[in-house]
Amino acid sequence: MGRSNVSDIVGEKLEESHIKKVIEKVFEKLKIDIKFVLLAPHIDNNKIYYILFIEPGGELGNRIIMEIKRMVEEGLKENFHYRYARDLGQISQLKVFLIKGNGTQSYIKRCMEQGEKLVT
Repeated sequence: MGRSNVSDIVGEKLEESHIKKVIEKVFEKLKIDIKFVLLAPHIDNNKIYYILFIEPGGELGNRIIMEIKRMVEEGLKENFHYRYARDLGQISQLKVFLIKGNGTQSYIKRCMEQGEKLVT
């Protein structure tokens, strides 16, 4: 995420506000309680994709996880630049990672290990 709250690896220009609206809309529509959520870009062997990290408030079945993935991807594609990068194959399909522990605590710990300061 850059200083302007935009994630831009290959020109996809995903704004934080758009991402937040997409994620909130999906979880509201599916009536899913989420304790922690984070969308982050990932580069693996020159393959770029986004990972949606979620810590649900309850159990999620495979069907619901696939629906979350589909709906979030659909919402991200409302952004022309993201859709174009996906169509060109510059960005691969979204992945979903379920967090089993305390996502917020793990995230804060990781940020602090990387030298970031906790702002309250």
